[in-house]
Amino acid sequence: MKLSSYLSPVTLCVLATFQLAQGCSALHGRSVPAPLPAAVTTTSNAPVASPPVTTDNTPAANPPATTISSYQGIQFHGVTYTPFDSSRQYFTEAQTLEHMKLASQMVKQVRLYSTDGNQIDVIFAALAKLNSNVKVIVGLWLKDTAARYDAEVAKFKELLAKYPGRISGVAVGNEMLHSGKGTREDLIARIQSLRGDSAVVAAKVPVGTFDVDTTWDASLANACDFIGVNIQPDFGTSLPQAVEYAQRFMDNYTGFVQRVAAYRGNKPIIVGEVGHATSDPAQFTQFANALSCKASQISYFYFELVNAGWKTATAGQPDESQFGILDTQNKSKIQGTIACSS
Repeated sequence: MKLSSYLSPVTLCVLATFQLAQGCSALHGRSVPAPLPAAVTTTSNAPVASPPVTTDNTPAANPPATTISSYQGIQFHGVTYTPFDSSRQYFTEAQTLEHMKLASQMVKQVRLYSTDGNQIDVIFAALAKLNSNVKVIVGLWLKDTAARYDAEVAKFKELLAKYPGRISGVAVGNEMLHSGKGTREDLIARIQSLRGDSAVVAAKVPVGTFDVDTTWDASLANACDFIGVNIQPDFGTSLPQAVEYAQRFMDNYTGFVQRVAAYRGNKPIIVGEVGHATSDPAQFTQFANALSCKASQISYFYFELVNAGWKTATAGQPDESQFGILDTQNKSKIQGTIACSS
């Protein structure tokens, strides 16, 4: 499938209707990202024990602690969004609206991991209500039953028809090969099947997947419209300064681009995840600012918009509950705006 007007320092290609520069990498040895909580892993499209979805914008229980009126902080290319609160329930409509309001002020794209349940309808409705220009890369969760995957595809196609122009890409699975949850042959077959779907072809939506750097080879790259790679520089030896994690990201990005150069062709490289886990606003701001400056010519999704309070820390590993730009009280960790040094 042809990608149009995609800007990159190595080549010009396209993803959706706006320009992003390319780039990516992944770090060896990172832990497998936590899957969707078991509480919402189902074989149907109905969420389990999730907040009720209403047809108005009346705040439900547990409204956001802080209303985000404006954002003057660091700008990112994109951000990932996992719509669960600390008790592993879906965010309310009011919370989702506030989150999408922030996203609309700081990024051009949001990356989602699944279409399961009706929460994705709430997200898309929030963007429409805000008249937001933010595009969405939709994820199809593959670490479950075949029935669930089929339901995810069906929901994706429903959204494609209901919100024309909103979806800028679709990712089949997340770290399927790195996690050992699937085979290369099956993943490629699913990607190729979706690329050949008449609705996807008509909408000209790029199809790919996200995984770590060591999983990519010519066969997987040839099956995709884009090469999606996750890098989490926190997974590795500890570094004394937050800015050093941003440099680790850049070093791995450069190495990955060089490695895939032989078979990537003109396909864009997109970083699906990059972030820094910390509850210290000063450290968070240092990393986020360094990343936004160093990676200004790279297409990446900052991981993630909101702290995953439902995740638990593992000894010797980064605290995966602390990657969010917002904490669980909906307060930003970013302290003001810091200009890039010349």
